[in-house]
Amino acid sequence: MRLWRWLCDKFFSLVKQEKLKAFFVGLLIVLVVASGLPFPLLVKAIVDAVLYVRNTSGLWEICFVFVFLIVLQLCLNFILSIVSSRWSQLIVAKLRKQIYQMKLNSKTNEMNQKNDMTQTAIISDCEVIGSNFQNLYINVISAVLGIVSYMAILMILNVYLALVVLVSIPVFVLLNLKLSKLSKKYFSEIQKAKDSILIHLVDTVRGFLFINVYQLQDQYFDSFNRKNKKLMETSVYFNTVITFINSVVGFLAVVAPFIVLLLGGLLIINGKSTLGNIIACYSYSAAIFSPVGRLIGLMPTSKQLSLSCDRVNQLLDTNKKKNLEAKYQTSLSVEKTITVLNLTIDYEGKKNVINNFDYTFYKNNSYLIEGPNASGKSTFAKALMGLIGIKSGSIKINNKCQIAYVPQDTYLFKGTVLDNLTIGIKNYSKQKLEEMLRITLLKSDLQNNNMVLTSQVDNDQHALSTGQIQKIKLIHALLVDPQILIVDEILSNIDADSLINILTYLNTWRSDRTLIIISHSHDQIDTILNPQKIVFPIK
Repeated sequence: MRLWRWLCDKFFSLVKQEKLKAFFVGLLIVLVVASGLPFPLLVKAIVDAVLYVRNTSGLWEICFVFVFLIVLQLCLNFILSIVSSRWSQLIVAKLRKQIYQMKLNSKTNEMNQKNDMTQTAIISDCEVIGSNFQNLYINVISAVLGIVSYMAILMILNVYLALVVLVSIPVFVLLNLKLSKLSKKYFSEIQKAKDSILIHLVDTVRGFLFINVYQLQDQYFDSFNRKNKKLMETSVYFNTVITFINSVVGFLAVVAPFIVLLLGGLLIINGKSTLGNIIACYSYSAAIFSPVGRLIGLMPTSKQLSLSCDRVNQLLDTNKKKNLEAKYQTSLSVEKTITVLNLTIDYEGKKNVINNFDYTFYKNNSYLIEGPNASGKSTFAKALMGLIGIKSGSIKINNKCQIAYVPQDTYLFKGTVLDNLTIGIKNYSKQKLEEMLRITLLKSDLQNNNMVLTSQVDNDQHALSTGQIQKIKLIHALLVDPQILIVDEILSNIDADSLINILTYLNTWRSDRTLIIISHSHDQIDTILNPQKIVFPIK
């Protein structure tokens, strides 16, 4: 019952998104079902009114109606397929946009973490939701209308034969419901196996260099082979269950109409019914098991839909949980740029990475945050940027201060070097860009690599070193002309000559600004900048 309540809720929520399309699709379904109802009655008319009395006067009219109904059904089904497909894919597109937008706006990047299923949700689950919803919407409505209509006509034609069909339907339903419960279990395992393979593939691509350097090819291949075998075995079990359900449906759909035909023959012998009437009853009894079978066959589909929706909803609900974020306020004095009060942060499953931290950052100052790996330095920088939430306390940032952050990641956007230097910046000084290219020696680096600003680069193919990429990120941040600059573990990858130039420039740049550097090595930083030091971890 919980599943059906859930399906009803989901049905109405999806219908509300596109009421006009939902109404039009529903109307088409009614017309398709209605246009199929007269066929057995036409057969009855041919047998009783034409063949039995040997009167062919009405045969051509019956044939014309027959052909007209066939053409009408073909046209209606074609239109229904187009409209319902566009409707379901519109739902899929909206859902994918919602998930992707949520991912872009989330406070943490878990795209490559094992517990993140965003990729599978966008690629697989959304498609399952769209196609299965279309399947359910069309087949449930058409099946229910068909069953009610066929039973009503059967009751009119012959009450006793209608009761035979009515008694056999519950047996038909209960047997298949029992079998269909297995489908959700195996479908869930299939999705988990797909997630496992997808994570393995992403890990292989990201670690391809180290896999070859450490000669881990056999180990990774064995791991993939195990995951692939598990997916294969689970898929075999799932397909076996579905195939068996369909075979049972087909078997019962043949047996029940045969019983109707057998009993109908006895009625004809006893003169209690006509041949045309029994043929019509047989046709309707055979036809009624088709929509009943479709309804039973939809149970696995509904459970697949339920599972995919649960996964998507869980993903969306997880990312809706909001923590406190950095607050941009005007209450700070002119000299203060950032004030941190009683700051406590939990991050990536670790409790109190930063605990009850108090600090105030001022203009015309530089700060060096130092400490061992995993001590919370980068976590603190991300919290200042609002990239992650905080557990308690507050971060107050003067709203007159624009803040720029240079992370240690070496990601490059697909495009030119110039694109990566200026992406997201509406207005920048070309003179400032030329100055920064000269100071950081990036212009010389490009020339040494036979590259220019218009050279194409992307995250997978480029001739740039880690330090050169970090120079691009630093120049990008400085072109924003921020009042607060946070540099996170990038200086250690920059060559000595460039580093001296950059630190000398930043020492002048920090006038009337705030510079925050996170770094392990700090000899030259101490010498040139003489920064105030903040030692992590904060406990």
